[in-house]
Amino acid sequence: MDIYKNIQTKILNGGLIKLIESYSRSCSVDIKHKPELLEHFFSLGDITKYITIQNSSGMPAKNYSLYQDVVDIISPVLEKEGIKIVLIGDTDSQPLSKVTNLIGITSIHQSAYIVRNSLLHFG
Repeated sequence: MDIYKNIQTKILNGGLIKLIESYSRSCSVDIKHKPELLEHFFSLGDITKYITIQNSSGMPAKNYSLYQDVVDIISPVLEKEGIKIVLIGDTDSQPLSKVTNLIGITSIHQSAYIVRNSLLHFG
């Protein structure tokens, strides 16, 4: 219980940044550098303009169950502009229609590359 009071006090009095700095010092971790995720190339073939959807997060409370409705509404507009929809995620993700399905195919590093090169990401 004391640790929670300590954390709460530090957040209220010194802010979250000071709390992170305190933890980094106690763990001998350098936080001066911006965290980054290593990206690995993944070819989407002839798909160059696309948006991405990741419809599961591993946390059920954060999962949005109406992505198929979203796809049905936006796909006609995107098709006119030559924009594809790419679905990424692990094998727990729900398949969707009218998308390029990459569920369970890409690693986290390949997914990072795909998302970085997308026009927009939902997830």
